[in-house]
Amino acid sequence: LGRLRGPRYGVWSYPKQLRREAFEHLDRVGLANQAYQRADTLSGGQMQRVAIARSLMQHPKIMLADEPVASLDPESSAQVLELLLRVATEEKMTVIVTLHQVELAVGWANRIVGLRDGRIVLDRSAVGLTQHDVMDVYRRVDHESAPQSNFVVGEQTSQPAKPLAQSPQQK
Repeated sequence: LGRLRGPRYGVWSYPKQLRREAFEHLDRVGLANQAYQRADTLSGGQMQRVAIARSLMQHPKIMLADEPVASLDPESSAQVLELLLRVATEEKMTVIVTLHQVELAVGWANRIVGLRDGRIVLDRSAVGLTQHDVMDVYRRVDHESAPQSNFVVGEQTSQPAKPLAQSPQQK
């Protein structure tokens, strides 16, 4: 917690207002009933939701989520992406998300930015964009010598931004 000085020795050593705000954010991400549970006992999806709640404690204008669904099952992935979308919309915040799943980026983003060698090679609205359109970015390169590409997907004020994945040939 960047707003505090010195060590803290448990939840009760934090100021009451910060504890209240933390519980509100845990409730917002659907984890109020897990507030006193040890982090190492949470599922991967629950840990990602805790990370979102922790980020919200900082009152950010921009949230960066680096592969927030990388190790999650499809249901948990959808829950986390839905939460990021809801937070972005409610807070009118830019959320930039990197993903390695093209289908998720196309399905959840309002804007997709594809990068290759640190350069933008695709930047357009996700409306009407197909997975094939995005995968075409990979087909334009020699897969033997091409560095790994990433995609950034998202929107400026109301939806999460998300980067995308390797082509099937690169896996």
